[in-house]
Amino acid sequence: AMPGSFMLRAGTAVIVFVPRNYLAAESGIDLSSTPRAINAVFVENKADVAEQFDSAIAAGATVTSPIRERGLYSGYFADPEGNGWEIVWSPVMRPAADGGLQLVPPANN
Repeated sequence: AMPGSFMLRAGTAVIVFVPRNYLAAESGIDLSSTPRAINAVFVENKADVAEQFDSAIAAGATVTSPIRERGLYSGYFADPEGNGWEIVWSPVMRPAADGGLQLVPPANN
């Protein structure tokens, strides 16, 4: 785990707290305007990342950090109201049948 981070599962939601500087660097949003939260949508595969990301941009969102591979496969954008979003595929956190996230052991990826 990253120093200064904390993960909490609440029902089907997973809440992750990370240091503000890390969040600003990852999201590509200027530190002075970084939202207090960035909403992450986990998807089934990398193709879904591109599809949902492109749909958001077509609907008026602004790319803040393009899709890239870095262990996770994700991209960040801000919606027209300035809210931060990440569309992400993770090799160890996958959408579960109940709508939450399930941890997948690395050997099963």
